[in-house]
Amino acid sequence: MKDPLEGQETMHRVWRGLGMLLLWLAFVTLLLQGAGYVLFNHTGFRAFAEYGYPTGIYVSHPRLGFIYAPGFSGHFYGAAYQHIPIEINAHGFRDKPFQSKRPPTARVLMVGDSVVFGAGVAAQARFTALLDAAWQPGAEMLNLGVNAYTFGHYVTLAELDFLGLQPDYVLLGFTLNDIKAPGDDMGRGRLEQYGVGARPDWYITMERAARTSYAWRFVQEVWLRVRLGMMSAQASAEYHTRWMHSVVDFWKRDVERARLEEEVKRWQALLAARSVPFGIVLFPELNALRGPQEFGYPRQAARALFERLRVAYCDPYARFAGQADLPALFLANDGVHYSPAGHALIGEAVRECAVRGLLPGAPGSPAQSSAGRGAVAAGTPLVR
Repeated sequence: MKDPLEGQETMHRVWRGLGMLLLWLAFVTLLLQGAGYVLFNHTGFRAFAEYGYPTGIYVSHPRLGFIYAPGFSGHFYGAAYQHIPIEINAHGFRDKPFQSKRPPTARVLMVGDSVVFGAGVAAQARFTALLDAAWQPGAEMLNLGVNAYTFGHYVTLAELDFLGLQPDYVLLGFTLNDIKAPGDDMGRGRLEQYGVGARPDWYITMERAARTSYAWRFVQEVWLRVRLGMMSAQASAEYHTRWMHSVVDFWKRDVERARLEEEVKRWQALLAARSVPFGIVLFPELNALRGPQEFGYPRQAARALFERLRVAYCDPYARFAGQADLPALFLANDGVHYSPAGHALIGEAVRECAVRGLLPGAPGSPAQSSAGRGAVAAGTPLVR
């Protein structure tokens, strides 16, 4: 017969072991929390971990596939981006509340993807906010950026009459992968991963609490640096250029270029029918700036398309290429999304394009312009 005292002693050992384990975990968590606090607040380092989207930010849309959840409030999930809030207005965009248009206000809509949305930066640091503050009184800019949108989404927005926002001018931010078709799979995947109802509320609450801790952020950042550090030189180079290689491949496909051309023509027709002028901002990409021989084809093909269709556009490439520290214009470990310094440079370039008549109809452009085509060169200071 088993001795009851022996069984009790075994249970005591088990509980003591669990208690010691919990104390050890608490001690390690406190150490990581302290290390993270110092790292993210007192070292000034540039994080490698990406910005990350919070769960619950998307809802489905019958025409667009997905859009941001109206009224959503949260923060980026990435290790160094937890302090940056994401506030979505009642129309489903990351901007101040859109009020009814009041003449004679000139309303400019800025449509685009995650670059326009401002991935990894505060809303007030985006080039759209800078332009909104810099343009003459009586002009306002509304930010309609949604990450993962492509040119097909922008056409759909135009078909939906820009959700009744009544623009006087439309700027379209063109990232080089906007050539891709919208695709239902992309929308479903985002809704399943980040959409409203994708996970139970209790899970989302716990996830947000964990991800906002310095301990979680510290581990995330260290793990990514270890992974990157273990890569061979070739693997590291491939990691940093994979996105741009895929974009180059897309632009070299005749069927993709032909589809994009039809989408641009459709866009032109829709805005012409509403008598709304527009222009396109062609966003520079880090790999293309560093290696134009290898990665320059998409930008050149896009410029050729816009010029053939007589589309007014602004290309800040030369202004970016003239900067001494190119990586500082982009988020760390990212060749697509801009840092606050990059957003400021985009804002300067757009204003310069307008002043020089390259975006006819935009605030700041000459009333009558015969130079409404082509790209702006770098270097000319803006006149405030």
